[in-house]
Amino acid sequence: MFWALSVMWMVVLSLLPLIVGWTPTVVSTGSMSPAVSAGSVVHVDVDVDPQILGTGSIITYDDPAVPGRTVSHRVIEVIRDVEGGPTTAFRTKGDANREADRAVVPVESVQGATRLVLPYAGLPQVWLNEGKWWLVALVGLGTAVAGVLAFDTLGGYLTGRSMFRRRSVATAMAIAIAVMLGGPASNAAFADSTDTAGSTFA
Repeated sequence: MFWALSVMWMVVLSLLPLIVGWTPTVVSTGSMSPAVSAGSVVHVDVDVDPQILGTGSIITYDDPAVPGRTVSHRVIEVIRDVEGGPTTAFRTKGDANREADRAVVPVESVQGATRLVLPYAGLPQVWLNEGKWWLVALVGLGTAVAGVLAFDTLGGYLTGRSMFRRRSVATAMAIAIAVMLGGPASNAAFADSTDTAGSTFA
């Protein structure tokens, strides 16, 4: 029941901000760790006025180095052409990067500011991007089994009898464990801070 309710709550939290117009996006790298880890879903307020943003804000903007890609980094400096005048650009930096991003971000490139971070909610998308479809299938199967067990337990409380055969549920769980143990091995990975703005490794 804990697993099923946790997944349901995560889905609700992922969809609820859409009501106020925030746009969800999945963070695929660790350049903003630990504040925003890879696999987090960030909800971006696209209606925010860039003029009210200051240092410490996490903004989402068009990547000047890769057309069509967006980046979410923290503002470390607000740039104005005239002291006290309107903001013209931002200097940004990933929390896990040693150096600030080389290119400044013009106000026109800012898509919005991060308002809500949901850790781990976007991991299935990251796994799909990495080709780990078996891991997504495993989590989906585990969630389905947890949902069946939770539904069966709730039905038992309400009706006084089990709605599913426990043996069938146990078999499904055994299959899920077998899939997990027999899945393809993943490559070893490491985490480190980098000197490059885009956290790119050859």
